[in-house]
Amino acid sequence: MNSIHFRRWSDQLRDAEHEVFWFDILDQGYSPSMNWMTQITGWKKGFLRKRGRTFLKNKLPKLYNALVHKYDNLVEDAFAKALQEIQPDLVHSFALYVSCTPILNVMNSHPDVSWIYSSWGGSDLFYYRNEPTY
Repeated sequence: MNSIHFRRWSDQLRDAEHEVFWFDILDQGYSPSMNWMTQITGWKKGFLRKRGRTFLKNKLPKLYNALVHKYDNLVEDAFAKALQEIQPDLVHSFALYVSCTPILNVMNSHPDVSWIYSSWGGSDLFYYRNEPTY
């Protein structure tokens, strides 16, 4: 997720001579403030990539949901592809519910890749603590 917390954490790696990739789990788009790292964005939309999505979502939500379900790319698939292409030594995730649970199956299928989780607050742990599947 592109947040001030992530940017502060990642800026520590700016001049560390590591190759840093950012998989934008929410696919919110390119971030100029993080132009020093390779950004993986634009992976989600499978239909109406530019114009018309908001109109369709507001005016015809059932059709929009059907099209999203059928044509948009899943986080799990896009992340698996990125992981295969990059072959990282380490994956670091922020925000447990948003960025860890969607890639859990992918990471479980790659036990050779180290996976680190860090949190800047833990609200996801608080709000979902009573969810048995969480």
